[in-house]
Amino acid sequence: MLKLGISLLLFVILQTNSLLAQEGQRYTEEEVNIQKLFIEASREKLLRKYENAAYLFEEVTKKDRTNPAPYYELAKVYDILDESEKALKNIKTAIKLDDNNSWYKIFLAQLHEKNNLDIEAAKVYQQLSQKDPKNDYYYYQWAYFLVKSGQAEKAIIVFDNLEGITGVNSDIAERKHKIYHQMGKRKEAAKELAKLADAFPDNLVYKHSLARYFEQIESRKNAKVIYEEILRMNPEDARASIALASYNAGNKQNDLGYLGTLSELFKKENVLIDVKIAKLIPYVSTVAKEKDPATKQAILDLGKLLTETHSTAAKAYAVYGDMLYQVNDLEGALAQYKMTLKEDDTVYPVWKNAMEIHHLLGKYKALADFSEEAMDLFPNQGASYYYYGLASNQQSDFGEAINSYQLALMMSSKDPALAVDVYAAMSTTYGQQKKLDKAKKAVLSGLKINPKSPILLEQYGDILFQNGEEEAAIKQWKKALEIDKKSASLERKIANRSL
Repeated sequence: MLKLGISLLLFVILQTNSLLAQEGQRYTEEEVNIQKLFIEASREKLLRKYENAAYLFEEVTKKDRTNPAPYYELAKVYDILDESEKALKNIKTAIKLDDNNSWYKIFLAQLHEKNNLDIEAAKVYQQLSQKDPKNDYYYYQWAYFLVKSGQAEKAIIVFDNLEGITGVNSDIAERKHKIYHQMGKRKEAAKELAKLADAFPDNLVYKHSLARYFEQIESRKNAKVIYEEILRMNPEDARASIALASYNAGNKQNDLGYLGTLSELFKKENVLIDVKIAKLIPYVSTVAKEKDPATKQAILDLGKLLTETHSTAAKAYAVYGDMLYQVNDLEGALAQYKMTLKEDDTVYPVWKNAMEIHHLLGKYKALADFSEEAMDLFPNQGASYYYYGLASNQQSDFGEAINSYQLALMMSSKDPALAVDVYAAMSTTYGQQKKLDKAKKAVLSGLKINPKSPILLEQYGDILFQNGEEEAAIKQWKKALEIDKKSASLERKIANRSL
């Protein structure tokens, strides 16, 4: 930073010397001294000695009241020092002395913005655009500050004027579209996108934007018309085909005819996988609730087809795995997650889902190996240590289990749900070793995080019962049963007053 500052200072000095050395031009001693003072002030500014710089620039302005440069530099220094009034005063003086310097005016607009004077900032860019009507940056800034100051209609006029100079282009049309939409003028917002699509008829991206906007504002009829236009121009357009199939199915997303259309599209390798996944995502969480067996199978077939068409895409297996997980096909889901990790082992949620399935299936030897590999790849993910602890506990390696749980807790400060699970597991491990005091401590730590996790309340009751506190134990079991009303084990414990 210091080298850069010195380089800039040398540039100032060289520029000053060049001015002094112009042929036939003589400078008085006073003028030379002013130049030296300006250089010294610039040096102090570069060295970040802003108070000194401000004082020296003030001295320059006292000696040379007709030069705008020191006023400009002084304004920048006062801005750094957060003395906004002095900054505004000096930049306005600089502009008064040199009304043609655009940098001065841009800095004035920046000061206005900093002080939330959006209308004043808009006026500055209005003046700049009038002096330089071919500079579209000024128009964009002018419109931006008009919108910020609540004058959206005037911003539209600014863009209309700019469009008259540049012609129709995506940047202007999209900005006008956004402004109209924010104003609640949906018809005008749609017209802007339609104008863009008409201006560039061969670019189907603009027609898609228009169709999606019609979908956004629930104008399905208009969206359908646009998608039909797209398919006339490009019958292979996957997005349009999928959308149109949805409309032809009467918006019944689980209609077998619609799912059949998707199936044909899913077979095409040239259709982007992201387009297909976007259509599958809604089914991931709903497929388990589908009551019609044929429809459910058709949905699952789409997931399988995705993996067959895109056999090297990790996300294809991940999505299909999620669908199988939802319908409780744990073995199938695990196989898909393993395929995902074979193609891409960097996505931790897949590792986590796979570890959970190992746990649910009781595959603890495999879980130990799997979670250990996850710990190596993601050393800061607490869940891996939790699952390794579960696996170690099942293999009666209680010391290793407790160590893993403690590591998991160290990493669960931002994951209270994980912390509760870890404390519950830790309590179980201590309980198996008859270390009831430590088991109780773990349970109480978990209940501090979540007083209503039923498993902890049940465990607390178990510990109390083992300590001979029968009534207190039953009280905790009843609390747990109020939350988990379908627990047969809790009902049995309360009824029999025993473990």
